Amino acid sequence: MKHDFVIDKNGILTEYRGHARKIVLLDTVKGIGEYVFSDMGYGAVKELTVPEGVLEIGDYAFRNSSLETIVLPSTLTSIGSAAFLGCRNLKSITIPEGVKTIWNRAFAHSGLEEIDLPKGLQRIGQRAFYCCKELKKVSLVKNRDIEIADDAFSGCKGLLDDNGLAVVAGRAVYYEPKSGDAHLYVEIPDDVTVIGEHLFYKSSLMHLTMSLKCPSWLVKESRRHEYAQSIFDRHGSSIAFKDNDGNIAAKVILATENEDWQTKQDCIASIRPKSSGGFDFAAYDSNFSKLHRLINKAVMALVRLGYSYELTDEMKKEYTEFLCENCAAIGKMMIDRKFADLAMDQAKILEVLEQINAVNSDVIGEVIGYAQQQGENEQAVQLLEYQKKFREEDPLAMLKLSDDVNRDNHTDDGEPNE
Repeated sequence: MKHDFVIDKNGILTEYRGHARKIVLLDTVKGIGEYVFSDMGYGAVKELTVPEGVLEIGDYAFRNSSLETIVLPSTLTSIGSAAFLGCRNLKSITIPEGVKTIWNRAFAHSGLEEIDLPKGLQRIGQRAFYCCKELKKVSLVKNRDIEIADDAFSGCKGLLDDNGLAVVAGRAVYYEPKSGDAHLYVEIPDDVTVIGEHLFYKSSLMHLTMSLKCPSWLVKESRRHEYAQSIFDRHGSSIAFKDNDGNIAAKVILATENEDWQTKQDCIASIRPKSSGGFDFAAYDSNFSKLHRLINKAVMALVRLGYSYELTDEMKKEYTEFLCENCAAIGKMMIDRKFADLAMDQAKILEVLEQINAVNSDVIGEVIGYAQQQGENEQAVQLLEYQKKFREEDPLAMLKLSDDVNRDNHTDDGEPNE
């Protein structure tokens, strides 16, 4: 009935006094005011048709209502804060093209299972779809310029893939680990173009895998040192990059153990995509000279020589010289399992050291002695076998071994030992 609607002079519906389950609003309505159909008023409506000409839906307009179906007009431009908060019977909705902003908590805790968002949408506010646990499908054209709040889709468990990652319009918007494992391995799908700010904020050690194309991740320049919250900030966290065939072509590891605060922050800030696309390996390499601890420099050198994608000749030489000079020390670190949590196994480390000819018989002998001192007898035996293999493949080492054997089998005056 017409008298059930209270409309102010601006055409805003401010009150509904009826009890109908199905409503078609009057053509004179230009907006739906705050709380009109919420649990603070008459919230029994289940089906609602909003006429053309309506521009906005006010804050809390349908909060905790029994609404099941709503038809929105093409003239609509704004959906207010918490407008459909707690509408658990609302399963789907199509947002008109004219809507530019969906405000904070607009659909939080609702029963939405799918939602169709317009391509012209410019902003999705904080917790706009928070804890829509049944939400399984979000239709939205990829748009790099759209602003999506960090927690806009938090708690939308139905959107999570096998990695525990939710992707909307090519943007990773929500992450929830699916196990209690502190060493979290997450693969970013190839179609992801943007990683939301603070996506992995509550995660511990992160090992990410992504395309060499490298999605951008959103961190404001004024907060450049908060990359820690965007990707990771823990020593040993890594990113592996896949080529078009799915093979690991490059890798970076955050090596900042016991470095000073500024150095650590500089290293974190350098783990970033280039504005032109792809990862900024040059920025990562630039930190090598800033590091103070041998273990951290060793990690950087090993990982970059092991996966030398976009490695300049200058940096290759610098990394190689460092590893050759410190090969014995690195071997001792392996005995002490210093690389155990750095996403690099012992075989890969040895492969790198062998390729640059950093390993020689003297180095192996020194490391064997260290392993015996540390009581690592099993590793000492393995190294002895490795030393034997190394000597068999190295003619000069075999000559030295022959001299050592002859010397051990003779007395000081040259006579054979008994």
